[in-house]
Amino acid sequence: MGCGDFFFTLLVTFSVALITYNILISANTPLKQDLPGPSSRSSLSVDPIIKMPVERSGKSSFGKKRLFHTAVTASDSVYNTWQCRVMYYWYKKHKDGPNSEMGGFTRILHSGKPDQFMEEIPTFIAQPLPSGMDQGYIVLNRPWAFVQWLQKADIKEDYILMAEPDHIIVKPIPNLSKDGLGAAFPFFYIEPKKYESVLRKYFPEDKGPITNIDPIGNSPVIIGKESLKKIAPTWMNVSLAMKKDPETDKAFGWVLEMYAYAVSSALHGVGNILYKDLMIQPPWDTEIGKKFIIHYTYGCDYDMKGKLTYGKIGEWRFDKRSYDTVAPPKTFPCLRQVFQRVWLLWVVEICMYVLHQFESHASLGNRWKSGNCNILAGNGTKLRPLMADVHNLQFLPTVSYYAYPIARVFLNVETHEPSLLLCLIVLSYVCCYRHVPLNRGQSSRM
Repeated sequence: MGCGDFFFTLLVTFSVALITYNILISANTPLKQDLPGPSSRSSLSVDPIIKMPVERSGKSSFGKKRLFHTAVTASDSVYNTWQCRVMYYWYKKHKDGPNSEMGGFTRILHSGKPDQFMEEIPTFIAQPLPSGMDQGYIVLNRPWAFVQWLQKADIKEDYILMAEPDHIIVKPIPNLSKDGLGAAFPFFYIEPKKYESVLRKYFPEDKGPITNIDPIGNSPVIIGKESLKKIAPTWMNVSLAMKKDPETDKAFGWVLEMYAYAVSSALHGVGNILYKDLMIQPPWDTEIGKKFIIHYTYGCDYDMKGKLTYGKIGEWRFDKRSYDTVAPPKTFPCLRQVFQRVWLLWVVEICMYVLHQFESHASLGNRWKSGNCNILAGNGTKLRPLMADVHNLQFLPTVSYYAYPIARVFLNVETHEPSLLLCLIVLSYVCCYRHVPLNRGQSSRM
């Protein structure tokens, strides 16, 4: 047996051992099986993207915390609702982490009436704009909703983080604003200099150079509450004025409301510290690094070899817009798994069986003790790992960005045992580096 085969066999053996260990230990591991609701925190959480800290201290090394309130505007559509549930879940996961200055959370629901998730997500009901005023551009309800919330709600914190439903918080967020400046993510497509002639309708020359308008939208932005109270009414009025003007509407399109916020902030003399590390936007960004938020606004399309096919619907895809009338499924289809070695499929099947126990809310320990835990019982067509048929390893982090955080919420469970996740990681790399195409005549289904 060659050195490579020996190392491969050793890795698989190690993987199986870790899985077995996880099965035995999981008998005494508590599982949280409820949907996101009132926070019930554990002392340890493990995530394949972000490893949660063991110790969560409420003290800041810089003294008194400057807490900010996270606010998300949304309609009562299925599309907005499932995104808000995912967003709120991850907010709770990281709220009390180290260096966090995250305070309360509010979903500003601008449908004008309660929905079924009022008890799950802290919610403020705002009235929508009068019929027809948004001209089909529903985002215009956002500034009007903020105006109502700021006027009527009792907001304890002195700062606000304006976020969006399609944001996934991946680590505790500190208050990045300082010295009266907001903290904002710079968008490459917000170009005040390019559209100076249009923007001067709303930002006259006596207000200063066009460069005073920062290349930002209203989200993500961390800003002082009192500053936002001044900006919000102007933001609403500028948004409506821009939408009514054909030239402006044509120039800015779907980012019109973002320009309106940037202009309004400049009109009130509120500058912003631009933080590129505040957020990533897959599929263009492939590493989380020091970032705090994943913004999954772009569609994600790949061919079966893991090559990005942006602009063309791929053989594998995730696009939030595909789920406008129904929430995403509990599991996402992965790229076709093609392995020649049956015993490698057996190892994959073990991993998937263990995951299936968590998905089905079964007591893994009781099943093991009663002798009903048959590792060959998993359905391979349903219990597939999120591993790619990869030669381009950049596909894997993209799957992690989209599928894991979203599916985790709808599985309604948490795993607290790192060995299973470690085993899956090891197995993923085994599959990547020892990939062997299936011979012709063999079934490619798992």
